[in-house]
Amino acid sequence: VDLTRAQLRDVGWFDDPDLDGIASGNDNCPLVANGNQADGDSDSIGDACDCAPSTPGTPTPGSVGGSVQVVNDVMTGVATLSWSTIPVATKYNSYRGTIPAALMAGRAQPYDHGCFESADAGGNGATISTDGSKPATGTAYYYVIDGENGCGEGSLGSASNGSPRPNGSPLCPTPP
Repeated sequence: VDLTRAQLRDVGWFDDPDLDGIASGNDNCPLVANGNQADGDSDSIGDACDCAPSTPGTPTPGSVGGSVQVVNDVMTGVATLSWSTIPVATKYNSYRGTIPAALMAGRAQPYDHGCFESADAGGNGATISTDGSKPATGTAYYYVIDGENGCGEGSLGSASNGSPRPNGSPLCPTPP
């Protein structure tokens, strides 16, 4: 008895969830139909599910890590943040949160950061953000930075206990 691929799939002998006729083990995009298996950048990720089909091996960016520096100008009160570029990031987002008077342990949720600047919206350089605002008396600001590319936003790094620092919702909207 000769069975078609569809019949083999129906009885579980041909794994092809995207129904493109290519078995998942050989499919460069197993969850999105792409029968032609196009892979323009030769990174083994089919163009139909590759967030950067012309740039090989493009994942979301990593963390900017310990490269963030903050310099506070005491005359103007402006804090200038700067950081090093990271591989595959095409833009950067800075987030600002507050440290309460009782420090981070003083609230149930330790992080309250929100988008401060997205993709150099301030026009002061791709790896620079400036903040002229003042935190409330007895509190302080903290800043975290991530990189972004066509595949999404990267990590905001890790907390002191090693757990990933959360990236709250909504994420930094990239300006048009």
